[in-house]
Amino acid sequence: MYPYTAALLAIASTLIPDVAAHGFVKEVVIDGKLFAGNFPFNAKNKVPSPIRFIDTTFPVIGASNPAIICGPHEQRAPLVVAAKPGSQVQFRWNENNNNPWPHQIGPLITYMALCQGTTCDKFDASKGRWFKIDQQGKRRSSSGDANWAQSASHQGKLINVNIPQNLKAGDYLIRHEIISLHNASSTLGAQFYPSCTQVRIAGAGTAVPRDEDIVKFPGAYSDTEPGLHTTNVGNFYKADSKLKTPYEFPGPAIATLVSSASAGPKSTSKASETTSKSEPAAKSTSTACAGKRMVKRSTKMLDVRVLTI
Repeated sequence: MYPYTAALLAIASTLIPDVAAHGFVKEVVIDGKLFAGNFPFNAKNKVPSPIRFIDTTFPVIGASNPAIICGPHEQRAPLVVAAKPGSQVQFRWNENNNNPWPHQIGPLITYMALCQGTTCDKFDASKGRWFKIDQQGKRRSSSGDANWAQSASHQGKLINVNIPQNLKAGDYLIRHEIISLHNASSTLGAQFYPSCTQVRIAGAGTAVPRDEDIVKFPGAYSDTEPGLHTTNVGNFYKADSKLKTPYEFPGPAIATLVSSASAGPKSTSKASETTSKSEPAAKSTSTACAGKRMVKRSTKMLDVRVLTI
């Protein structure tokens, strides 16, 4: 538990009233079926969802923070929803229930972990053995400015990720995160926004990640690695074609999946450098709880840590 978080946020909103509320995953769409999430500041009126609830829209600060797993004070969700190998999973990030995601600089990274020994609605995410399935960074740009995939969320679009083909059946957590880097020249300046969704993969797939592709959270990232910290944050605003060193994603490479019945490789995922496309609105199976916007946006970042006491 993190008993001082609410007090810190209350003080911050009083002393700095124009701070941005940052954001959360408002909804997930799996093969066209929409599942609403819950507004973090509205814990008493939650709707059933496969998206694990978090209690604040503020970022996780520090790669060693336990909240980096699934978000601040994450709570196991009541639903585990159907998916299959190759399913398209789409994420809508909002600043609050009505406004699009406020930031544009930094990668979108997605991991999965098997809910070993139980169903995902009962699984302790700190026990997860995570493997990376997707990463989206700077897209091709005709100008000298960076064109990050994150900007699609800023434009109100869905972020598209595909579950690996031939993935072995079972309950999995999908850990999808935005990492905002607009303050990455500062110590602990990277802002982590992780979100976990509970899915049940069907089918006769046999593919599993190699042991060398498995990571733990915390532990997958270092606060000083190039993808999270820089002495010149201006490089994150430039297209890779204008830099001697392109952007380096934090964490492991995208996992190579191999057959659980043999050592031979079965499939390999590749990093995505393309934008997510806007999709038609899917029919919702539930309605997200309305929430008031708690604080105003600002170009200044408030470094509020989720404390572990």
